[in-house]
Amino acid sequence: MCSSMFKAPSMPAPPPPAPLPEPLKDMDQRVAAGRDSTRRKAAALASLSSTRLTSPLGLTSQASTTQASLLGQ
Repeated sequence: MCSSMFKAPSMPAPPPPAPLPEPLKDMDQRVAAGRDSTRRKAAALASLSSTRLTSPLGLTSQASTTQASLLGQ
C-alpha cells in the first residue's frame, strides 16, 4: 500500500502580515485638540449646573410669605 494515501496534505505558508500604516501626526493633533476641547466644555457645564437654581427668567411662582403657627400650619 501507499503510505501517502493516509497522510494529511501540507498547508501552504501564510502570507506575511501587512505593514502597519504610519500614524498621521496631523490627525493625532486634531484628535487631541478635539478631546481637550470637549473636556473643557464638559468641565464648564459641570461647574455651572450646581449654581444655577432658577431659569434665566427668574422665579415664576408666588413666594410663600405666611408665618407658621404653633402647630406647623
